[in-house]
Amino acid sequence: MPPNGPAETAGASPDPMYPNASASRKNLRVMIIDDTPLRAKVLQSILKAQGFTVSGVEHSGAAAIRLIAANPPAVACIDMDISAPDGLSLVSRIHASHPDVYAVMFATDIRRQKIIGALEAGAVGYVEKPLTAGRILDVLDPLAGLLSPQALPDGDGPSVLVVDHNRQMRALLTHMLRSLGYRVIGEAASGMEGLILLERDRPDVICMAIDTPDVRGLDALLAIKACHPEVTVIFVTARAERETVSAAIQRGANGYILKPFSLDNVRNGLHQARVL
Repeated sequence: MPPNGPAETAGASPDPMYPNASASRKNLRVMIIDDTPLRAKVLQSILKAQGFTVSGVEHSGAAAIRLIAANPPAVACIDMDISAPDGLSLVSRIHASHPDVYAVMFATDIRRQKIIGALEAGAVGYVEKPLTAGRILDVLDPLAGLLSPQALPDGDGPSVLVVDHNRQMRALLTHMLRSLGYRVIGEAASGMEGLILLERDRPDVICMAIDTPDVRGLDALLAIKACHPEVTVIFVTARAERETVSAAIQRGANGYILKPFSLDNVRNGLHQARVL
């Protein structure tokens, strides 16, 4: 038996939101970075069984950095416990030097503080061990759809403005919203830019990160509700502490979406805000 328990290599159904999953998975080049060869082999077998293209397997962070520089993958799947450099440092280096590479971490420890650390380092996804096809598809299928050559068109639902300083997170949330039928009419990288686009485009919904630069999400929330109380505001955060949620709700937030993004998290946030 593999060190992570039994590996689920087949039988996981693609999410109905991704009807072209087979083609999208084939186009997604995934690198595996894990210093446990057997576990890396298990992950490789799961990815190949589900139709993904494995572009490389490395057992050290230093070797992975060299390979990414020579032949960048679309996604790097990184073991949190890898050494030299450690998983978080490796994600930070990849995010800084290769901003088009999406980093996904996998780990046994799923405490919220660990997940926050991975997201702050630059990861867009977090997979719990033991690795199964279902857990992997939940994270990689949205990325495969996002990075597919065929862009997902807007739906005919409410219009949405996405505000987040992390470009990859903006792109991923935009893709998920479109897959759920929403019209994403703009993206902003800061609170001030979000306020400007709000006045120009008048969206029905704003999905705003709570930690945007220049104008904090909570301060921007007060400004939005003061001038446009009819706009639905959903704040986006990796922090699920009661104090954070309460502070946003008290300032007028209609709901929240928890990072890392999944279709379930996004659906739940929209449902909570009564725009689903």
